[in-house]
Amino acid sequence: MSVPLAPARVSNWVIAAAAFVVLLWASAFVAVKLALTDVTPGQLALARYLVASLAFALLLLVRRPVVPRVQDLFRLALVGGVGISLYNLALNTGQQTVGAGVASLLVNTVPIWTSLLSVVLLRERIGWAGWLGTAVSFVGVAIIGLQKSRWGGFELGVLMIIGAALSQALYFVIARPLLQRYHPIDLTSYAVWFGCLFLVPFHTGLWDAVKHSSSTTVGAIVFLGVGPAALAYLAWSYVLAALPAGKASQALFLVPVAAIALGWMVLGEVPGIVVLLGGGLSIFGVMLAKGVFT
Repeated sequence: MSVPLAPARVSNWVIAAAAFVVLLWASAFVAVKLALTDVTPGQLALARYLVASLAFALLLLVRRPVVPRVQDLFRLALVGGVGISLYNLALNTGQQTVGAGVASLLVNTVPIWTSLLSVVLLRERIGWAGWLGTAVSFVGVAIIGLQKSRWGGFELGVLMIIGAALSQALYFVIARPLLQRYHPIDLTSYAVWFGCLFLVPFHTGLWDAVKHSSSTTVGAIVFLGVGPAALAYLAWSYVLAALPAGKASQALFLVPVAAIALGWMVLGEVPGIVVLLGGGLSIFGVMLAKGVFT
């Protein structure tokens, strides 16, 4: 009779790397809110990804990336345009009126949108748990959106952040075939460079805005470019190399929790009970759809 093997123990380094990613991606929502006090959404997106482009260029100096194939350039440009440019423009615009914690809860629905887009665009199928989780998550989003506008309809900021979540979901769907040929770090680098290129039209007034910005804003921009946009992806690649993607992604459910805590500590944002209820439902729905409970 064979003896079942004990589950492999996750190393402390992997746990630390996952926690590092959660903290960086959660703090990004707070940093965006801080930076928007001195720069416009478009200027912030461009400045952030100018820094990130440099960070990825330095990162790729120490590794040997796969040179993009000519036939992949259009898809890589589309990935950068949708997943970097549109996502950040929509997120930054939305966060002008929506707090960091609420924004993170809405963006956390990306797996739901990714599944739905995969059904439409890739003809994939999702089971009953996926559809039930989608419905529960949408109820949570509706509660957040309607409560934010005092039950009179979704406000523009909420709609923009839902648009950002859709953009990121589309990014994952478009990028999926490319991951068969490119390392995640290399793919992210190319997406960042293309995304930054598409953000160049927002350069007008950027230098003057940054020059007259507070040190907090400048620090937030540099942090956004180096931390959540570069170091987090490096750490996440390390986590994915050590754990199955499904198990590793469960750590990302802590991002909204950390973002709410950081928003409260740094920005003084205290979400109401109704928003927390809607956020809890949206997270539960995503977990249900991803099969966490099965």
